[in-house]
Amino acid sequence: MYDRETVRNTKSLFYTSFGKFMKNEYSKSGLRVKWINYQTGIKQLYIRLDADNKNARFCIDIQHKDIDIRELQYAQFVELNKLFTAISDLNWTWNENFTNENSNQCCRISTEIENFNIYDKANWKIAFDFYKKSLIHFDEFWYDYKELFLQLQ
Repeated sequence: MYDRETVRNTKSLFYTSFGKFMKNEYSKSGLRVKWINYQTGIKQLYIRLDADNKNARFCIDIQHKDIDIRELQYAQFVELNKLFTAISDLNWTWNENFTNENSNQCCRISTEIENFNIYDKANWKIAFDFYKKSLIHFDEFWYDYKELFLQLQ
């Protein structure tokens, strides 16, 4: 087990390093993006990157407080599932009733790589490549279909 300071410092260095890894990548729109804090432009729809001593995850969290809007946004992703998975070429887990780390209900669409340890710097490139692929593919999808979600707010 790692103490809090080690966990905080390792995660900080990991995500800072990932930000530097992605600094020359542009959005499909041609704009520079802060990939580590990808902005969807949709209220309560977040991109989450998470890594620990077991795996690295890329998550799309729909956390709208209005359950009807949240379910509508999730249903829109489900409707576009074939297009979404064709663009991303990843295995996704779809969870309409997910409880996040803060005990809030949300809808989560996620993918992960297993057997990854954030405390082993030699493996960071594996997660960086995974996150890069996930973010670039999500950005491509989002560029084409964001307007459909804007109508559901």
